Amino acid sequence: MKNAFFFSCIFLLISNTIIAQVYVPRINNKERYKEKIEGTKYVSEAFSEATISSSSKIYLVRYDAYNEMFEFVDPNMTKRDTFLVNKTEQNKEIHLLSSKKKYSLENFMNKDWSVHSTYFIEVKATES
Repeated sequence: MKNAFFFSCIFLLISNTIIAQVYVPRINNKERYKEKIEGTKYVSEAFSEATISSSSKIYLVRYDAYNEMFEFVDPNMTKRDTFLVNKTEQNKEIHLLSSKKKYSLENFMNKDWSVHSTYFIEVKATES
């Protein structure tokens, strides 16, 4: 009787260990919910006046939260094409003039230790 109980316990421990090692593939949430998304991918559908980094030139921009990119239009151009703001050091800060929000391009490391660049809204500025 003791042997049967002992072997039953060992069998349960081994089977639980084997089941715990099953690989479960990660699903990209963007792709998983792509068809179910309602609404807009923009923080605001309308373009807002903004300056990009240290340039004094005013552009019309809107933030695409889904792709984490700013789109812009140069109001001085006759052809109103929409462009993407390149995520580089020269385009590090975007100041929205109407709301006085400042978006800053920063690098961060996610939980799988890969480095990504995205825009963060500056909440409070302090001197370093």
